[in-house]
Amino acid sequence: FFYICHFDSFPHGFFIPLLQQSSHGKSYHKKGMVWLTMTKRIMVVDDEEDILLALETFFEAYDVDLITVNNGKDCIKEVERGFKGTILIDLMMPKMTGWDTIEALVERGLNQGLIIDVITGKGSRDKNKLMKLAPYVNDYISKPFDQKTLERILSAS
Repeated sequence: FFYICHFDSFPHGFFIPLLQQSSHGKSYHKKGMVWLTMTKRIMVVDDEEDILLALETFFEAYDVDLITVNNGKDCIKEVERGFKGTILIDLMMPKMTGWDTIEALVERGLNQGLIIDVITGKGSRDKNKLMKLAPYVNDYISKPFDQKTLERILSAS
């Protein structure tokens, strides 16, 4: 028997009807169905170890594939390796800021399949960068954030 799969995308999973080709090879009939769930993928980019640890602790209670990196260059490397999902990125990091990281992702065409949420403890925003990169930023979240904010991020991922 020869089986093929047809994928219909749903949030956080795929419904796959399994089809069997008829013996004459001109038609198919449904053989069964399979539901595959997708784990949410989140990358946290922050130079503050306590923020990384706090977010690791929060997200481990959920079905989340979590990656933590402490700088923009490592974030870009993860995306180049194929990361797709939500990026929570701090703006104020040494060497390569969050804005510089987002800009590099966009310039390299790596922002496809990403939801980028900016997190920062800084109240003021770089208005020029904000205006330039606003189309690529899903949300702007001020530290400290609470459980409700993190759950909102999780549901949007």
